[in-house]
Amino acid sequence: MEQVETMLEVWTGSSQGSQFHKVVGVRLGDHTLINLTPHEVVVDYPGSEDWDPVVLRIPPSGFVARAEMDSAAREPVHIGVPIRFIRPRAATIPEPRDGVIFVVSSLVAQALKGREDVVAPDTDRARRDERGQIVSVPGFVRYGD
Repeated sequence: MEQVETMLEVWTGSSQGSQFHKVVGVRLGDHTLINLTPHEVVVDYPGSEDWDPVVLRIPPSGFVARAEMDSAAREPVHIGVPIRFIRPRAATIPEPRDGVIFVVSSLVAQALKGREDVVAPDTDRARRDERGQIVSVPGFVRYGD
């Protein structure tokens, strides 16, 4: 696993159009993993035959993907206070590139469900410290249609 630098063209969603961002990623086999979250992602998964854990550290790339939300205020439901229903609808990330996997938050991955180059850390099965903070994840999840 080696750290690599690359340039990504990202649509800004504004009148500025797209911009190029220099980002870092991690090369793993034939793929480059680019972390579009603001945090280092630590993947701690079983190794080969001897099951020694392999730790993969993916540093933040320098660009953070954000999801846009549809929301609607609703009448109080059962508990007497307003509940806002939200649904991710879009996210600004680079177009697909051969050999590149984008690591994003679960919310962004849900907004981009069906994209095979987008994964999120598997936080449901995360290892946590005594304060409940995530230490590592066992892998990734992909959301489908």
